[in-house]
Amino acid sequence: MGFIRVSMSPGYGASFSDAQQVLRAILLMPNHHFLPDSTTADSLPVLNGHRDVSDAHLIRLAAGKKLKLATLDQSLCQKVWAKGVAENPV
Repeated sequence: MGFIRVSMSPGYGASFSDAQQVLRAILLMPNHHFLPDSTTADSLPVLNGHRDVSDAHLIRLAAGKKLKLATLDQSLCQKVWAKGVAENPV
């Protein structure tokens, strides 16, 4: 759902239909892996605002699977609770 949300944001401007189509293509890629998600609200760090909820959720999900979260959001990479998990691949 996050992919759809970000794809439709003003920065990318995809239509809902286009975002769905690209997501379907990603899901068909041979290296795609679905991550079961048992993240709870109790596992999130103390947050300063509603805008951090999705990011913190994805950070906890990645960390719980011993993975990295690729992001272009450099400010996310600098948050204490995201360090070592969020990385800018560029």
